[in-house]
Amino acid sequence: MFVKLIFLFLISLSVFAEEECEVNGTPFQEVQNLLRAARDNCTEIPKGNFRIHDTLAQRAQHLLERDSNGNYRATFNIEFKPQQGVSATSQIMQTKMNECLQMVAPYLKGPDGNTITIRILSPDEIKTLPRRQRPRKYKIEIGPDGSRSNTRMFSADDDCATFTHEMLHHMGLQDEYHEADPEFASKWDCRPITREDSVMHTHTRGLEAALPRTIMCHCSSDACENLKLNPDSTIISRLSQVAGWPLTQEFQRANCTYTYSFLPPGTPAKNGLELVSDNGDTFVTKYQSQHPDVIQKKYLPTELVLTCICRDEACRRSKAQMLAKIGQTPPTISHCPAGTREESRTFANQSYSPAFHNGMLRFSTTPIRNTILYPNQFRRAVAGTCAENIAGYGMCSEYAYTGTEKGQCQTPEACRNPDYYIGTIPQK
Repeated sequence: MFVKLIFLFLISLSVFAEEECEVNGTPFQEVQNLLRAARDNCTEIPKGNFRIHDTLAQRAQHLLERDSNGNYRATFNIEFKPQQGVSATSQIMQTKMNECLQMVAPYLKGPDGNTITIRILSPDEIKTLPRRQRPRKYKIEIGPDGSRSNTRMFSADDDCATFTHEMLHHMGLQDEYHEADPEFASKWDCRPITREDSVMHTHTRGLEAALPRTIMCHCSSDACENLKLNPDSTIISRLSQVAGWPLTQEFQRANCTYTYSFLPPGTPAKNGLELVSDNGDTFVTKYQSQHPDVIQKKYLPTELVLTCICRDEACRRSKAQMLAKIGQTPPTISHCPAGTREESRTFANQSYSPAFHNGMLRFSTTPIRNTILYPNQFRRAVAGTCAENIAGYGMCSEYAYTGTEKGQCQTPEACRNPDYYIGTIPQK
């Protein structure tokens, strides 16, 4: 009975001290750690409940709530502190980040369709929450424009892709890219590398996989200026489509020869890739697009004819993927088309059809899926200090910050397979 009373007393005292006591090693802190370990376990948070979550990576603590629909909200208690000479204020950084995190929230989606909304509250705002729902304060510096961001310092000019990447670190995700900085190369060269469209590999491509990007282009040719004066929706639409889709430049260089020619004006438009002939390992495709003609000063239909020969299984697999998309409308390009120059590109949760807007060509890229996160990344993000394997992620992420500096790599071979590590590509 006495032990139970002491335990209850320590629980109440720890809850009271949670916000006020930040000194590691005190009895209160030790009790807090034990209590968090007990409640931050591997069982799924029931709908309508919450937990205070630490992460295995020892990053910022956060409040993780789950609503009646099964969606999650992660709340962080962050104090921003500008470095000397940095004009960006803590309020500016917090507002900028919350706007970004609110925009990406519908796309931080798990395999069952659940989403994660991440929000940042200041230490003063945290005090409006019930005491037992207040995560510990975490300090992040604001560095000068152009500085390399990390979990403890964000650059003042960081974009939304970087904010998303860094906050997912705070939810337990690890880096998945090849470290090019010589300072860290031998320290982290045992890291398993995943796909380039993972937000933990390449920030921007990770967001672009799920969110449309709005691209604005100025005219830089007479053909474009004339098209702006007399818009033709068919030509404008063709300008924004991927020529040669879905064959990559790498595939074309390795396996194909091509001819490229202007077509007579008035040639009927054809969407997508067309298969001309298929003799097994040798096949011919053609594709229509639009290109500026410097003599006639207008866009003319062009035709790209590719003759490809496969000599290995990798080529044959690519061919099979290509044939499955014959006749489909190609996706939009991710850069300004010929005859124009870029003004800006921004992520948005709204798509624009190709058209001239305020004197510039505006269009949106085509996302390839409806979530930024791969399945195991989502599972890790809501798992807190759960040390289970998380279907491969738990084991593989342990090697994210190991290197040959301390001996040979011990990274399991299975972790070289992104399907095992972060999960298979989510379907749109």
